[in-house]
Amino acid sequence: MPQRCVQGQEIGDGIRLLSERKFLLSMGQGDQIRNGIHSDLPGHSFNPNGILHPIRPCLPPLPSSPAQPLSPTGAWALQCYSLERVFTGPFDLSGLSIPTVTCGSRQKTCLEAVTSMSTGYRNSVTLVKKGCSYGEGFGEMTSGGDSLPPDYTMVLRCQEDLCNRQIDSHDSIPNLSPAPDPPELSGTECWACISTKAEDCELQNSRKIKCHGGQSVCFQGQGSLTIENFSIPIYVKTCQEPTCTVIGATTQSSDNYLKGSCCGENFCNSGSNRQMDHINDTAPSHPTGLVGLPLFLTISFLLGPLREALVSL
Repeated sequence: MPQRCVQGQEIGDGIRLLSERKFLLSMGQGDQIRNGIHSDLPGHSFNPNGILHPIRPCLPPLPSSPAQPLSPTGAWALQCYSLERVFTGPFDLSGLSIPTVTCGSRQKTCLEAVTSMSTGYRNSVTLVKKGCSYGEGFGEMTSGGDSLPPDYTMVLRCQEDLCNRQIDSHDSIPNLSPAPDPPELSGTECWACISTKAEDCELQNSRKIKCHGGQSVCFQGQGSLTIENFSIPIYVKTCQEPTCTVIGATTQSSDNYLKGSCCGENFCNSGSNRQMDHINDTAPSHPTGLVGLPLFLTISFLLGPLREALVSL
């Protein structure tokens, strides 16, 4: 029959009682001990011959460590937050329960990226992506403003579990609709809209805006916003400067693409975007690996090649 174990407090009490038993044994009272007197000595027991034997102490359970996720090859695997979402207007991820994903054996980094395009008049579409990534690059870029509608892209990568949690609200990106300083108007008026659906940029869903100083033409176009393999169509109408670019090549950071037309009369950007539904068929293709290049590109670097692509109507 296995012996029971005793707790630490019982063993402590037994040390005191043990000295009493030794005294009784020395006085020739071993029978009393064997017959049950002081038989409540914790931590010890007597065999039929009256010999004292210790009872093993109880050992605390070993602390359990959480199991580390493993890749299909059995190696340790990185864990990242996983999200792909489109926002029209300001975004906030703080109230969302974002799922996690275990990365593949070749995915060594967690990615989080945001790309946002605006009319420049308080309307925008924003793409947010989080997940596992093969790349190592990171950086940010602001473009547009004088040749294309303003847009911003930021790409972050990190190498610790669930580290892709820096981009969590619209405060993570700059204001793409700043008020002009000094406040002045150009006298030109245009239709304004931005959406992922062509019907949302039809006239009945667009609004009239008075263009800021320096913006004397109207722009209408469509294209795509892309982060790695996450891509959405984009439709835009807004005011633009005379340097208006009608073909915007993809950028290294986001593969965003925009193609459209510019005109110099009030509300001349009233055409239907449905007529341009095949525009993406002509969009140049680039390997998504470009998003892994180290960035921190400047506006002048971006706009140089774009100005060379100007097409006059």
